[in-house]
Amino acid sequence: MSKLITIKSEELTVEISTLGAELRRIYDTQGTDFLWDGNPEFWTGRAPILFPICGGLKNGKYSYGGKEYQLTKHGFARRSEFETEAIDENSAVFLLKSNAETKVSYPFDFEFRVSYELKGRSLSVKYSVTNPSDGEILFSFGSHEAYACPDGIENYVIEFEKEESLDSLCIVDNLLTGEAVPIMKNETTLPLDYKYFEIDALCFKDIKSRKVSLNHKLSDRKTVIEFDDFEYFLLWTKPKAGYLCIELNAGIDDIVGSSYELSKKAGIIRLNGKENFELNHVISFYS
Repeated sequence: MSKLITIKSEELTVEISTLGAELRRIYDTQGTDFLWDGNPEFWTGRAPILFPICGGLKNGKYSYGGKEYQLTKHGFARRSEFETEAIDENSAVFLLKSNAETKVSYPFDFEFRVSYELKGRSLSVKYSVTNPSDGEILFSFGSHEAYACPDGIENYVIEFEKEESLDSLCIVDNLLTGEAVPIMKNETTLPLDYKYFEIDALCFKDIKSRKVSLNHKLSDRKTVIEFDDFEYFLLWTKPKAGYLCIELNAGIDDIVGSSYELSKKAGIIRLNGKENFELNHVISFYS
């Protein structure tokens, strides 16, 4: 049975489910909700965590070591029950380990930890993969937080830390087509528009900025995200929905011409035996 874990600072309260170690609610002392509420009319997710892949696989399958495996879009972590490894007033650590069930679709031994820590108006989120075996493991992971935009995303802009020239990688039916569409050139601000999301997400590779913010045009409401070296930066919503997902991914969808070989999938991380790999992002909320 899934449980809700609550952590607090003097400024924020955060609720996290043991199912998927998923953020369920983030609100401040004024009662402002910063996370999407999962309205099923649009999308029931709130902040699913992607592991051991990001995005979709061609025909939902891959091969490794001469064997074929089936794995659903974004992997199984978001539908898995995590252990609560540690918890105190302002932090919590969740753990998912390999088991007989995970090895049906993913043949590797792993320990996947998601750590949350609150300080003031900032929430630190760390993903950590440990390889307990002697052989290599292959994986990707990523974030998928949906930030509430209750009056529609067209009242918001994305502000980049550095001047960016960005082409969005085209995604059709959960696969990269190999094409890209120019979105902005030598600019720091991207005004949001639902037209960008009529097919799928905006997907950018290797952006220069290590900090972005989602800013409301008409108020002081703002969400600021600082992050480590995630290879892919995505924006996604559904038409007329009151949220915007800002995704930091160490991995991406398969390509149309995929060979199915996991080791050749874009964004795949190789981790040798007994090693650990982690990335962090910090989200600050203002209203």
